[in-house]
Amino acid sequence: MKQISFDIDKKIRLDEFLKVNHFSKNLFLSIYKDDILINGKHAKRNSKLKPGDKVTIDLKDEENNYEPINLDIEVLYEDDDIFVLNKPDKLTMNTDGEESLANFVSYLFEQRNINQKVRFINRLDQDTSGVVMVAKNKIAQAY
Repeated sequence: MKQISFDIDKKIRLDEFLKVNHFSKNLFLSIYKDDILINGKHAKRNSKLKPGDKVTIDLKDEENNYEPINLDIEVLYEDDDIFVLNKPDKLTMNTDGEESLANFVSYLFEQRNINQKVRFINRLDQDTSGVVMVAKNKIAQAY
């Protein structure tokens, strides 16, 4: 399980802090139940934060949703939150029953022990080559 942490530098309610940091209401609700901690303790939605507090979000492991297949695809960039891939033409993003970019992403996740679903930030048509960004977790996808 991965964790994302934020150091608090001003007085603010938890829900307002998350809103200011671009967490949508749907994302907030999907991570809220037992996944948000303040200084190591489970948070309430209207918890009050103060300077020096640490907000931690647990990203629970998810089942990989595509068969991992190693394809000849260039990884242009990678950090803790995203992959940037050079998608070749004639490759679908995520078609069932045939090799797709999602299969390669699943392979990358497996190789790097990333236990999350495949989440594309942008998409390209099958016949289009170009840059595709992949979020490594649902928080990265929300940004």
